[in-house]
Amino acid sequence: MIGPSHRYETSKEVGNDDTNTTVMIQLAGLPSPGPFLGATIHIDDVVRTHLDVLDERFKGHDSFILSSNSPDGTVYSDALQFAKDNYPDLSTKYSLPMNGTLPTVPLRLDASKAEQAFGKFKPFEAQVLDLVAQYVALRDKEEQ
Repeated sequence: MIGPSHRYETSKEVGNDDTNTTVMIQLAGLPSPGPFLGATIHIDDVVRTHLDVLDERFKGHDSFILSSNSPDGTVYSDALQFAKDNYPDLSTKYSLPMNGTLPTVPLRLDASKAEQAFGKFKPFEAQVLDLVAQYVALRDKEEQ
């Protein structure tokens, strides 16, 4: 799961000990802990689908694969370009080196059944940008 979290109270907490680390270590220029499987989902989509299955139309038992960018999967290194394109001052204003790497192990998952049931999932770009927006908002608040 990638995306903003209600648990974060400071910018230092963003991606400190959860799956958002996959994005933040790249922005912070930290060494990669190793390759990650190329499957992500926005936290909003996880919440939405868990609430939706309580609906009467989902009686019985069924399983769904929640994964964005299906069927090709996520490429983690794309996070840097998404951030640079949408927040060009991250490096200068927030002192983020923006030169980390995170290798991706390709993982092709078919989430079409889930997307038919719940709607299209947010792409990896939206996951990254929502997380970066939270980081920027917390940093700006801290500097006031």
